[in-house]
Amino acid sequence: MKKRKVLGLMLSTSLVLTSLFTSAALAETAPPQPEKPAFVESTDAILKSGKSYEDRITALENAGWEVTPQEQIIQPRSAAGCGNQSFTMMKQESTPGSGDWWYLIQTDWAFDFAKSGCSWDSGSDGAVDMLFLGVIDNNNQAVNQQPNYAQIYVKDKNGNDKSANGGVSGFDSSAVKYTINDTGDYVFGDKAIGSKGQAWFYIKKPTSSSGGYLIRSVWRHTWSSSSISLTSATVSFPWAISTTWSGSSTPNTHDYADQTSYSFP
Repeated sequence: MKKRKVLGLMLSTSLVLTSLFTSAALAETAPPQPEKPAFVESTDAILKSGKSYEDRITALENAGWEVTPQEQIIQPRSAAGCGNQSFTMMKQESTPGSGDWWYLIQTDWAFDFAKSGCSWDSGSDGAVDMLFLGVIDNNNQAVNQQPNYAQIYVKDKNGNDKSANGGVSGFDSSAVKYTINDTGDYVFGDKAIGSKGQAWFYIKKPTSSSGGYLIRSVWRHTWSSSSISLTSATVSFPWAISTTWSGSSTPNTHDYADQTSYSFP
């Protein structure tokens, strides 16, 4: 994945994944969200435009978003492997001069097809992938602000829009849960849907920690030779993820987890 070397480019790291997945999406309803303000609508349109990372950041800056720096690079929470992930955080006033600051928390993921030994698993169709993205304090606890207007933009191997294959499945305090209905990398038909994409949400500045905050993301990859449905997924605090599946069998699972520190300037 190309990385823009600007002040606000947050931690870019490698992913440990040997394959990825799809199935019936988690049937969970997100809580009601406030009506989207105009600046959120226009920002969502930029994030879903299919632009390259560099062009997307430029468009967001032109729309009034300010890329904000991390305080400290946190070492990757997973070892190097078959992909990469990056965080980008930005801030903007809802109306210039209002003092009503909003923060845009984004993560991009991509599988590295070019790397030796890395191949997209044929069992990807057997179970859904999940992405968990949230803000926590340094004690792994939830913060006193909740994400709003969460979105996910799923792509295929060639970067084509496959947004219908992703969705927001729920919120647990200051974390968002997303599902990704991925597919295999077929000679004819789908080209590894879910092998790359973006997820984001908007949040007000939390005030519950005096020791700083962490942005944490977990990409839970599963694969199975038979179809298995996800019945529940939960983020509990201190941060921990649990998933349950229909029937007596469970899919193969690999987590890629990463984090970066952030002060909400």
